Amino acid sequence: MIQAYIFLYILVTLIALCAACAPSLQYYIRAAGTRPPIDSSTTASVVYQFSLGANIENIAVQSDGNLLVTRLDEPELYQINPVSQSASLVHRFPAATGLSGITEIARDEFVVIAGHFSGSSAAPADFRIWKVDVRKGVHNLKVSRIAGIPEGHFLNGVASLGPKENAVLIADSAFGCVYRLDLKTGKYARALEDKTMKPVPGLPTIGINGIKVKDGYVYYTNSFQEIFCRVRIDTSKGTAIGEYEIVATNIHGDDFALGNDGNAYVAGNAKNVLSKVTLSGHIEVIAGDLGSTTVAGATSVAVGRTRRDRRTLYVVTSGAIYAPVNGTYVEGGKVVAVDLGVGTTSFM
Repeated sequence: MIQAYIFLYILVTLIALCAACAPSLQYYIRAAGTRPPIDSSTTASVVYQFSLGANIENIAVQSDGNLLVTRLDEPELYQINPVSQSASLVHRFPAATGLSGITEIARDEFVVIAGHFSGSSAAPADFRIWKVDVRKGVHNLKVSRIAGIPEGHFLNGVASLGPKENAVLIADSAFGCVYRLDLKTGKYARALEDKTMKPVPGLPTIGINGIKVKDGYVYYTNSFQEIFCRVRIDTSKGTAIGEYEIVATNIHGDDFALGNDGNAYVAGNAKNVLSKVTLSGHIEVIAGDLGSTTVAGATSVAVGRTRRDRRTLYVVTSGAIYAPVNGTYVEGGKVVAVDLGVGTTSFM
C-alpha cells in the first residue's frame, strides 16, 4: 500500500512538472535568447507566430480579410486567418528556396516573386514571377507561371500598376532599378532607375526595397540609404515623368503600406519598429523600439480590409534573424496586429 502511494505521488508530481514546463517548451521552440521587453505604447497583439527560423517577408490582404504571407526561408505562401489566429499552407513553389514580394493585381488575384535566396541576398537568374488566383478560395486556387527575369539580381518588392494596365513594377534591390512586367505577354523592361534606388557601397547589396503605386506616383524605400522616396510616373508605361523626390531621410525602411490618410506606414526591420511617415517628411515611431520584440525584424505592412479591422495595420517580421534584439534574441517570424485606435482615420 505504501509503495502504491509513493508511486501515485511521483506520478502526480511528474504530471504537474510537465504542465508547468509546457509554456517554456513552446517558448524555446519559437524563440532563442533572453527575451527583451515588449513595447506597450501601442495596442499590438500577435495574430500568429511561426516556429523559430521562419522568416516572413511580405504580406497582402484578401477581400475577405484573410492575410497572405510569403516566407523568405522557404518557397511557401501561407494564409493567416486573423480571427481564428490560424495558419494554413496555400502553396509551395517549385525550383525556388524562398518568396519575396506579393501584390494584388485584381480582386483576390495576386502576383508572387519566387527565387533562390541566401539570408538577405539572392542568386541572379533564378527569379520566377507567379500568379496566384484565390477567388474560389485557397482550396481551389489556381497557380500559373507568368515569366522569368534572368537579368534580375535581387527581385524584392512588387506593385500593381492597376487592373486596367495588367502590369506590375518589380524592384531589383541589388541592381537599384525597377522592371515593368506585362502580366499577359510576360515581356518586361527596365522602367525606372535612379541614384536614390542604388545600394550603398560596402554595405549589404540592398537599395530599393519596398515599392507601391498610388495616385500617379511610385513610392519606395531604400533600406541602407535610409530614405523614403517617390516619383511621378506614366501609369501605363511605368516610366518617370517627374523628378525623383526624397520624402524623408533617416528612415531604415523595408516594405510599407500606404494608408488612405495620406501617410506611409514603414516596417523598420533591424530597428524593430513600425513608423508613420508623412508627405512632409515627418517620422513617428508608432510601435516597437530597438530593444523591443513587439515587431522584431519588421519586414512589411498591410492595412486591414474589413469593417472589423479598418483601423488595423498588419506587420510581418523576420523574427530579428538578421539583427538579433539586444544582440542575442531571435524568434520565429510573426504577424502582428497594430490597432491605431478609434480616434484615428479609417483605412476603408
